[in-house]
Amino acid sequence: MKWHVRTKDNIARVRRDEAKAAEEEKEKERRIKLAEQEARTAFLREKAREKRLNNGEIVEEVIEENLVVAVPANPPSSGHINFFQEFEEGLKVGGTNPEHEKEKKEEQEKYEKSIGLLTYLGQSSLEAQGSGPWYERIPDREKEMDLRVSSVKAKKEMDPLNIMRKYLDCPGVKRVAAKEARKRKADDVPLRPQHHAKKSKKEKKHKKEKKKKKKRNRKESSDSSSSDSEAEKKAKLEVLRMERLKREAEERSRAERLLAADAKEPEKPAQDPREPVVAQKYSSQFNPHLARQNLKPRTSWIPP
Repeated sequence: MKWHVRTKDNIARVRRDEAKAAEEEKEKERRIKLAEQEARTAFLREKAREKRLNNGEIVEEVIEENLVVAVPANPPSSGHINFFQEFEEGLKVGGTNPEHEKEKKEEQEKYEKSIGLLTYLGQSSLEAQGSGPWYERIPDREKEMDLRVSSVKAKKEMDPLNIMRKYLDCPGVKRVAAKEARKRKADDVPLRPQHHAKKSKKEKKHKKEKKKKKKRNRKESSDSSSSDSEAEKKAKLEVLRMERLKREAEERSRAERLLAADAKEPEKPAQDPREPVVAQKYSSQFNPHLARQNLKPRTSWIPP
């Protein structure tokens, strides 16, 4: 036997116990009310009987289910009006309607379940509501597709341009409308294999004509280039030859200068006699001209 609280068997057992306890409580309350009602009825009946006997009237007792009613055999034709006569005689004139009370209770329970207030042991709020959230529901694709198609058809039918085209006799408008209709029909109907074959033949023919045109253009360009005069060709060649000789002479002289510079020692630049010789305080000093002992006097900073 499983003693865990959240098992299905224990939850069902607890629910049965709760329902049984509720039924017992209802039965107990019903018996208490019935006993009180019977005692009150018996008291009123005795009181009414004593009153009728004192007045010398004959009283007939009519016994119904769970109710005893004292009815006078010969009701008085005249006398004062007693508004509490029925209560005194024990007549059941008031009370509640059990069907109405049951419906009212069911409505109250339904409302409490909808807001998540009334839940039983082991029952979640979603189970109490009876329907899961929207993200757990399976979408109806076919219904959505039908709605989309119907909306598109409705838009086409309600399009004012389509309505106007029906009443226009202009051939251009008719031609455009027929062209659009053929296009829509071609989009709806799949292409046949013959159509594919015709299309491929047209493409091959177009490519062949394009190649022929390219060859013709090349031939024309070659003919135009051969029509140049021989004198112009010779002049161009002579100019190119002179430029080549000039470049070669410049490169040769440059190479000779480089070889001569390597053989000689480089000349040192002449030092300005006005600038004093910078003396280093130690051999590894960086930037000796910025050292304090080598700074120029303040007057030398002013330009002449």
